[in-house]
Amino acid sequence: MNATLTITSLFDKIEKPSKPHIMDSQIPVTKEELEERLRKAAILESVGISSSRFDGDNEHEDEDELQIRLLLAEGKDIPNDLLERLKEKNKITPSDKNN
Repeated sequence: MNATLTITSLFDKIEKPSKPHIMDSQIPVTKEELEERLRKAAILESVGISSSRFDGDNEHEDEDELQIRLLLAEGKDIPNDLLERLKEKNKITPSDKNN
């Protein structure tokens, strides 16, 4: 038997997955999850905290900043006094929000 191998015949022999291979960390984000992430980022930005900062960027992290991040991660309400303290610490004024 003298069979000629071609690209087409080679690919025909490869078992194809029934659906695209997606790793757990690559699962597409739903519209609702994206909206929730954007809402949390907006809250952080409104009090002068970068939502894109990585853990470990600042060894002496502020306790109030840790608290707001934890409350957001847990889906809990943020107390107004915490928001006000963070705005004061980060010198956020009403005019800063519009820029």
